[in-house]
Amino acid sequence: MAAENAVEHFSLCQTRKSEYNCHVSDIDDNHTQPCSIMPPCSCCAMWPIDAIMSAMDSAAATSIRDSAEADILTRGLEDLRALLPATWKVEPAMEPSRDDADLGADALINLQDSQGMHCSLVLEVKRAIAPRDVETLGGQLRLMRRLDPNASVMVFAPWLSSRTRVLLEELKVGYLDLTGNVRLELERPALVIRTDGAALDPNPPRRQGVSIRGTVAGRVVRLLADVRPPYTASAIATVAGVSLPYVSRLLTQLDREALVRRGRRGLVVDVDVPNLLRRRAETYTLFGTNKSQGYLSGTGARDAVRRMRDSAPFPYRAVTGSFAAVQRAPIAAPSQLTVYVDDFDTAAEAMNLMPTDQGADVVLLRPYDFVVVDRFELIDGLQVVAPSQLVLDCLSGNGRMPAEGEALLTWMTDHEGEWRRSTIEGLEPRAAVLP
Repeated sequence: MAAENAVEHFSLCQTRKSEYNCHVSDIDDNHTQPCSIMPPCSCCAMWPIDAIMSAMDSAAATSIRDSAEADILTRGLEDLRALLPATWKVEPAMEPSRDDADLGADALINLQDSQGMHCSLVLEVKRAIAPRDVETLGGQLRLMRRLDPNASVMVFAPWLSSRTRVLLEELKVGYLDLTGNVRLELERPALVIRTDGAALDPNPPRRQGVSIRGTVAGRVVRLLADVRPPYTASAIATVAGVSLPYVSRLLTQLDREALVRRGRRGLVVDVDVPNLLRRRAETYTLFGTNKSQGYLSGTGARDAVRRMRDSAPFPYRAVTGSFAAVQRAPIAAPSQLTVYVDDFDTAAEAMNLMPTDQGADVVLLRPYDFVVVDRFELIDGLQVVAPSQLVLDCLSGNGRMPAEGEALLTWMTDHEGEWRRSTIEGLEPRAAVLP
């Protein structure tokens, strides 16, 4: 802007501030709302969004030409500015570096706090981004940070899944989706923004991948967790008793979510066990997926455990929950006993239990499928569900059980050789189940 135009503009702001929607402080005459004259003068605290978009376009500070992505960028900037402190400025980066342009940055903006400290923010705008796509962004980010160690990156998208958000956080990449899921952390100037939006895609694609919910998916997930790869989809289908086409579709979905990695001809070569189990636990509940009944033990839960150890044979399948987790990853003394059984009445009689609707210290469960008690372990005289099932049960349980599930995941990562099979060969095939 020429000097005389700037002076004229400032004068107009001062004398006609109500018309131009500029609000001036009585103390220092600093503007606190957008100025309607384009481009805004230096005394205006914030640029209107349409001015930012126009300025970025003319200065080559954005490479976006797609109208849908341009709309995402516009709406995302509006949401971001609404979350920033009122005294912060959001401005286009008028002179983007050649390195940033070569790296394919979609847009560049500057953030400045009330003290004048500022930083540049590289924006990546995506119409859709799957967890597997984050790997590509990660490679770009590593190159960018070699060129500029202080580079801050933020992804804008219509919606981001929880898995995608976790992967972006691991890369220390900020994100904003149009449903309200936002994370941005800056060191200089200091800023932390975290908000929660939609957990489910409000506009899901017409063709959905297969769900990780249900009996069939439960069998595949357990097998992926319990056995080290490599293995084929055919081998998984045979051992789990699931149709091969279903396994192939599920593996494709899990690969898209970066929970498994497939090599040549679809061979499974890697499994992210902790996040796979966390993902499955989102669709499963210990006391809902399995039929449950609460009981009171006249002599306490610990005495019920003693009865199970001392009486053989005993009418139960396997122990889960806190009494099982304490064997591997103790957090606190367990108080509620949770046991898988074939028949509620038979087990309750053997354990001297009385049914109750509240205050239960023993909960009996009827497993929704054999996979729940498959590959159980014998620990200190008790049959205990496999670690992978125990994690699912704890993460989806009540009280401190989710914390016990996370502690158990840490133990599993550190002691994989103690619980995970080295090969799928030798596992007994199960009866087929229709998807």
